[in-house]
Amino acid sequence: MGIGVDALVPSQDAGPWTLPQSSVTVASGRTALRVIARHVAAQSDGPVLLPSYLCSSMVQPFREESVSVGFYRVRADLSIDLDHLVHLVEAVSPAAVVYVNYFGFPVGRPEEKALLEIRERCWIIEDCAQGSLLETADPIVGRIGDWVLTSFRKYSSLPDGGLLIDRTGLESAQLGPPVASATRYTLLGKLLRHEYVQSGMELSAVEEAYLRLFAAAEDELDAESPLEDMSAISRMLMASVDLPGAMASRRANYVYMMQAFANEAGLRAIGTPLRDSLPPKVSPLVFPIRTAAGRRDALRRELVAQRLFCPVHWRLPREIGAGEFSESHQLSSQILGLPLDQRYDEEDMKTLLDRLIVAWRKLD
Repeated sequence: MGIGVDALVPSQDAGPWTLPQSSVTVASGRTALRVIARHVAAQSDGPVLLPSYLCSSMVQPFREESVSVGFYRVRADLSIDLDHLVHLVEAVSPAAVVYVNYFGFPVGRPEEKALLEIRERCWIIEDCAQGSLLETADPIVGRIGDWVLTSFRKYSSLPDGGLLIDRTGLESAQLGPPVASATRYTLLGKLLRHEYVQSGMELSAVEEAYLRLFAAAEDELDAESPLEDMSAISRMLMASVDLPGAMASRRANYVYMMQAFANEAGLRAIGTPLRDSLPPKVSPLVFPIRTAAGRRDALRRELVAQRLFCPVHWRLPREIGAGEFSESHQLSSQILGLPLDQRYDEEDMKTLLDRLIVAWRKLD
């Protein structure tokens, strides 16, 4: 099994997609964060507080707009260390606090209450880039933030695109037309990846080409967060993506994985699910596990050899010190995301778990 391009084909059953109120399309999640950072820089000289469990691309847009940042602790179960966050808010009077709905799951009740209280003192930036924002008319995430953002390419096969909801009443940002070559690199890379997976060729020129294309796309985004709108091809494709159907498939796959790990000792020996329940309206990005025995990277290499690509969310940026943020660093070294893509069904999930067990045994 591998990531194909069939989700790029418009669904005949999907209804028309419309923008939520007070929202604009953007090229990427980084674009949304840079638009926010530009507003923050114009309105305040306070820092922005970010969670300690994040990727470098979340820090980059604030650096690009010369906004100072600080970090609050996130525990190993991805809950916010509220004592630390509240202490920092009182100590540094931030312009904004960013929080993440990890893997499409909303924060817990205590965190929601604390964030609403903090919102009385500064802006709240809610990151919904990993799903659950657009799949239902009444989403379980996106309810707290003054700014709410998502990234379509995180949970669909679109080559670019995202959404920014702005509840601040500030003047809307002016974005340029989509000209970045990262979108073209990504689209071509997805097509080549599909060819690689379907062809069965080993370490072929096709594989090498798609890896180069994806690397080029990421290099371009790493060089500068594009202040651009969503591309025409992604806008066209998004209009026909069946988001509710995708959510239903992802949820069914998640439940299958959850039950498999609960019932099979062989799977529990490999890792522990990060979340053992699935709340209503959650459209999970992946099935995250904490791998055992310090073998995450070796396991991942074995899975790649079997044409199974499992993402790591995330390798932490250099700003997150291991001493101060030990739980985030430990999680970053253990976590592995098992794919739940809407193109997969129960049989695919069974195949995935069979390959996971085979790969683990090869490490002994």
